[in-house]
Amino acid sequence: MGAILAGSILLSASAAFADSIRNDLDASIDASLETMHLVEGGLNGSVQYSVVAEDGDGVDGCNLSAENALEVNVLSSDPTVATVDSASLSFTSCADVYNVSVTAVGTGEAEISLTETAESSSGSFSLSAASFTVIVAEIDTTPPRIEAVLSAEANAESWYNSPVEVAWSVSDPETEILATSGCETVLYAEDTAETTVTCAAVSDGGITVESVELSIDLTDPVIEITMPEDGAEYELNAQVAAHYSATDDLSGVASLEGSVDTGEWIDTGVEGEHTFTVTAADAAGNSSSVEVSYTVVAPDDEDEEEDEDEEEDEEESGLRYGQHKVQICHRGNGEIQVAEPALNAHLKHGDTLGSCKEDEDHSDDDDDPEEHMQHQEANVRSQGKMKIKFGLR
Repeated sequence: MGAILAGSILLSASAAFADSIRNDLDASIDASLETMHLVEGGLNGSVQYSVVAEDGDGVDGCNLSAENALEVNVLSSDPTVATVDSASLSFTSCADVYNVSVTAVGTGEAEISLTETAESSSGSFSLSAASFTVIVAEIDTTPPRIEAVLSAEANAESWYNSPVEVAWSVSDPETEILATSGCETVLYAEDTAETTVTCAAVSDGGITVESVELSIDLTDPVIEITMPEDGAEYELNAQVAAHYSATDDLSGVASLEGSVDTGEWIDTGVEGEHTFTVTAADAAGNSSSVEVSYTVVAPDDEDEEEDEDEEEDEEESGLRYGQHKVQICHRGNGEIQVAEPALNAHLKHGDTLGSCKEDEDHSDDDDDPEEHMQHQEANVRSQGKMKIKFGLR
């Protein structure tokens, strides 16, 4: 019983320190099967066999020599899947190296292994580290699939108004992806117009290239209000035309709105403080708003008295020299006749040509300065008194 146990221990020790025949599919020397991937009808695979010498198996150093050779067969477990070009190998030195070509025949899996056919050495050998598995896949005729994954969605104008992270999904259901370029995840957080981001991938089925275009505008439009002026004072019922504009250097101004449209009269019909607001939006969806304040004040009494004195002086001067009279609608006295030299002063003060009834009929003309002027000129011509070109302030 003791002899049998001693023999078992000796065999285990010999196996542990036997010289090994190994493949080069990975750097380890063990019984785990490495894997070689091939494609049906594709290129052949290649494996290299070499010897690793171990002491302690009864022979110090290498167990091989010209007199102590090792002969092995190279076998495929399924020749319908994979075959080898060398059926047998003969090792006579630990420096011997053999390259064996593996051909893919059909889809599936096969194990390539070595079996000892003859050995004249007094040492022992391990062949388990030489075995590996061949996996043969169908030929890949389909290139990789690439899909861009964006963290935000563009608006109807193809603009983004927030940072955009671009990631890529790359896959090939038939074979592995051999290489990619530009497919890293990147965050774009600055203004940019029509920037192209590209991902490319390669597999046995071919090459795929996908791109996305980014137009990012993170900046609000800039608004400028030139009229009314912020902090300004305007007389009651003064005719002050609004004027404002907006700029946007990237996506452009898409909309611009004010308390009234630019070119129209601002509100001066009520005394006190007024607010004028302008809002703008760009094509990316960014918006901004600017507000100014102005004050409407009553006319200065001294100015009114001066105007009235000027009217009276010019009227008296005209009457003195026998000049023609013109009918006007006076703001305080109704319909009156004034001399031609006094007409401009009355109009400047707010009086109008013609009867007060006509003035009421044409009150809508005040909304349009051009129509108001044409109406005034027509009144003068209809009276046959004079021809005059009016100026408005």
